[in-house]
Amino acid sequence: MIQTTCYTNRYSCLGITNAVSFVGQPVPGKRFVLVASTPFGHIVYRGVPFVQLTNLDGSQWYGVKRDHNGQSFTEFFSLTGSGGIGNTYGVNGAGPGYVYSSDLSIAMFSSQRKMAFDLSTAPSNSVVRATFGSFNPRTIRAVTAGWEQPGGPLTSRIGFNAIKTGDAPITR
Repeated sequence: MIQTTCYTNRYSCLGITNAVSFVGQPVPGKRFVLVASTPFGHIVYRGVPFVQLTNLDGSQWYGVKRDHNGQSFTEFFSLTGSGGIGNTYGVNGAGPGYVYSSDLSIAMFSSQRKMAFDLSTAPSNSVVRATFGSFNPRTIRAVTAGWEQPGGPLTSRIGFNAIKTGDAPITR
């Protein structure tokens, strides 16, 4: 009896770590531009120095979420300073049939008039919301868009507008 044993190995390399080179152009105290070269092309990063914004702690926040079907939901939430990461806050809040807590949910503001939310809804924490958009420091309002869904391919686009009531405008 003749027996033949065959083995095969398949290797798939999508990228190589640490194969990045950087060239930067800072303007001290104003901005920087960083160009990263990778095997997949160039990436340009632009930024400004960190600026600590006025404290946005408080429970006078509400938001309106619009889901991919056009249905709107009103949510009420509070922000609590992270205690170490500037302009970053834990988020505690609720909408109809769900809650999110500062253990797994954050909001971030920037001096470039941007705001982002990363919220994980309970009870299962399996649905994650990630939105990003503009922030107006005078009216203390944000208009953001992104995704809200469990893991997998992105299919559930949403909009989320947030407003803080009862406070003075934010100053730098």
